[in-house]
Amino acid sequence: PRALELAARIAEQSPLAVAATIASARKGLHDGAFDALAELDAIQSGLALTEDVREGVTSFVERRKPNFSGR
Repeated sequence: PRALELAARIAEQSPLAVAATIASARKGLHDGAFDALAELDAIQSGLALTEDVREGVTSFVERRKPNFSGR
């Protein structure tokens, strides 16, 4: 039951952010945490330019659930 709860929470997040998190975790496992951290700024900079970031901020300000598009 707990795993399903966590999966549901993850599924509510931006698909782009979830994919980036998974990729970063895999990079850390395969190449080490230092290499994963070295790429983090570039990943975050790319995500900051997405529609999902704007939707996240807007939904926060409007106090509603976000409707992420994956763009």
